[in-house]
Amino acid sequence: MRIICYNYFNNMLRKLKILPVILLVFLVSCAVTQEEKPSEDIPKEVTFNDYILRTVMLMEDGGGFYAGRQEKEEFEHDAWQGLDQAVILDDGKVKIDMSKANPSFCSSAVYIALLKSLKDWDQDNRISYEAWENLKPYTVEDRKWRIQGDGEGCWGRANANGPGLAVLINELKAGTNTYLAPRYEYSSKDEYYEAWRNVEPGDILKLFWNRYIGADDEHSERGHIVIFLDMKEIIDETWKKDAIIYYWSSNGSGFMPDKGYSIGKARLSEIYRAVATHIDDPAAFDNAKDIMPDDANDWLVSLYDGHLASEEEMLKELNITK
Repeated sequence: MRIICYNYFNNMLRKLKILPVILLVFLVSCAVTQEEKPSEDIPKEVTFNDYILRTVMLMEDGGGFYAGRQEKEEFEHDAWQGLDQAVILDDGKVKIDMSKANPSFCSSAVYIALLKSLKDWDQDNRISYEAWENLKPYTVEDRKWRIQGDGEGCWGRANANGPGLAVLINELKAGTNTYLAPRYEYSSKDEYYEAWRNVEPGDILKLFWNRYIGADDEHSERGHIVIFLDMKEIIDETWKKDAIIYYWSSNGSGFMPDKGYSIGKARLSEIYRAVATHIDDPAAFDNAKDIMPDDANDWLVSLYDGHLASEEEMLKELNITK
């Protein structure tokens, strides 16, 4: 039975001094029984993950899913123009207008939610205006910087193949990346599920549906970048243990005007591997002042230009030791 994860979010909202929103949009579908209600403990202190969760809770569902650049009569503009309009830099001031960021696709959704969370968190301007100039996505012509390709600047890193956003977080020294390897690499099922139990609500996940990292002429990765909400362990229809993860992102494929921002779910058995990113030090996003919009990460660029990476390469780029 679906229930609302009321206690966690209501307590978080009180701590963040926001009026509780109508109780409550089905923000997180915990998919647990009434006997398995989530903990009512109030977090001891507000974490950056709380800001991320608040951002996604306040986002309206939908808005359309579309990653292309062709004009569509269903939308006022494409996702790239929306990203540009959503991050407003004016005379030393920064504003994030999430209502402009429609339609969307998965990496645009997670990136704009991250920027909005950073802006809400940074009440004492620990992230400099120079850093914000580099964090802004450059996605349209006739701006201060040219349109960023995969691996270029902060947005280009976040939008790249492979674990692009995780690479950016590692470069900024803003968080910790954890590798969730294919199930067969663990010594036991318990070890595998324990690794997933350590992912926290509000962490960012890059999900890989297949074994490829990057793309060449014959093979290409299939993936999804999301914000993790919850996990429910289950016994599937064949009496095998599995788990369902719930996440927020822009969910859809191709051109879907009725999709977009929403809660999605997937079984762990559908996920080949994943990278979890936990932001430990949001103030470190000020290091973005050293990543210019045209500064390329060569490894991420290569994943677009015909290179299939190995697991070992990826872990090195993420500063992860197996």
